[in-house]
Amino acid sequence: MVLEKNLSEFVKNLPISNDDSDKLIKLMLAQIQQAEKDSFEQGFGMGLQIAEYLHE
Repeated sequence: MVLEKNLSEFVKNLPISNDDSDKLIKLMLAQIQQAEKDSFEQGFGMGLQIAEYLHE
């Protein structure tokens, strides 16, 4: 919760319009979601490789 509050305050204090602030938040969320997806896929793939190796 502290991180969200700090980020919110930081973005709110930037010298940009509300529309640009909203766009920035949306871009940040998209970046985080893509990173989470990529990390999950990489971890899942590694798990499959380990399972195949141990099954041999």
